Amino acid sequence: MLEVEIPVEETGLKFSAALHKFQHDAVVPGFRPGKVPMNLVKQRWGRAIFTGVAEELAREYLVKALDEEKLAIGGKVDINLLEYGEDKPLKFKASFPLQPEVNLAVYKGLRITINDAEVTDEDVDAQIEALRHKHAALKEIDTPAPADSKLTVRVQEVDHSGLPLIGRSVEELELEFGSDRLGIGSDEQLLGVKRGDRRLIRIKRDPHELNLPTQIIHPGEADNRTSGRASESTLAVDVLSVTAPDLPVVDDKFVRLVESRLTSVEQFRQHVRVNLMDYIAFNSRRRLDRLLIDKLVEENPFPVARGVIETTLEEIAEGMHVHGEERKHFLEEHYAEAEKDFRWVRLRDEIAKREGIQVSDAEVDEEIQRVAELSGEPLEGVAAKYADANAKDRLKRRLFEYRVIDFLAKQAVIDKRQMSLREFIRDMVTDK
Repeated sequence: MLEVEIPVEETGLKFSAALHKFQHDAVVPGFRPGKVPMNLVKQRWGRAIFTGVAEELAREYLVKALDEEKLAIGGKVDINLLEYGEDKPLKFKASFPLQPEVNLAVYKGLRITINDAEVTDEDVDAQIEALRHKHAALKEIDTPAPADSKLTVRVQEVDHSGLPLIGRSVEELELEFGSDRLGIGSDEQLLGVKRGDRRLIRIKRDPHELNLPTQIIHPGEADNRTSGRASESTLAVDVLSVTAPDLPVVDDKFVRLVESRLTSVEQFRQHVRVNLMDYIAFNSRRRLDRLLIDKLVEENPFPVARGVIETTLEEIAEGMHVHGEERKHFLEEHYAEAEKDFRWVRLRDEIAKREGIQVSDAEVDEEIQRVAELSGEPLEGVAAKYADANAKDRLKRRLFEYRVIDFLAKQAVIDKRQMSLREFIRDMVTDK
């Protein structure tokens, strides 16, 4: 907090000038423009005029005081006017959080462990199989339903002998294996059915997974669902049709369908392998970037006033029109992430200062050209997207951040944890 006093010799001139300007501009019935008596101006509007001038002077002098004291504001500034008037000095207090002093001690040699995987022939085969399913056409079959088929069925709830229960409606549905849509255990009992089959299946219904058609839920099961107990039912399922994917043969024709630039199966397999390798590299790098930031923040703690973070979150909440209790929840929910982001930005800037990392306007122009080359768009069109000064500045800041992270990565000790592609993908999903 700062307490400042501005002598009357300086404030008097400002107050007097404000009074005379108001007198000149005021339109008051019974007086010609500019001829309103000064004593009337002071009596009716003096307090408001002096307050406005005092607030303006306080802000001006606060900037000077902060510059003299070499203090950096870290959040919202509250100014409390203590004394002011035409023949009085201006006294005020200003309270605000300060930008914290960054304690950058460890930023080289950060030790990070990232996941890595090699692409095997089995991985390539699995990816090609997925592409076959993606480009497959569905056709009706008369053979037993495989796990990747779809069924059109008619369903009715029945008793143990197969007689329809009174009051239960008949429902026609489309089913896919893998969801147990009719109830727990239904997929297993329907696997291998053929068109025209009728099967009686015994199923359990999870009261917390209301994915069953409401028409075939027994009205009396409300108590079971409420109490959390699974109920059992017997369903008669008539299979109206079975459709399965007609998988295309992996030949030159299929290759051209998937990727028109390729002409042979051998080229296609290599293309799939490279894409999987790129996928691993891209996600490994994303994880590395995140872990480097987390590790840097962890290794370089420094005190941050809560008001510094809350000021930023308040501005975001205001822009999103979040108010009242909802705003309180917003601040609490996002505080930890906002604090980490704040610490990263301060540490990032300190590293750039120490290591001389910066991005020039020429490098920004080079990046715009690179984006055009990678996207295949005309340079003029891409450049137009960054013609606005704000858009170009955002690109410059993004390049700056990438450059600092690249510096950290080159200085880091990176351990790689080898795993299969399947494990890599599973870990990547659960780690988000």
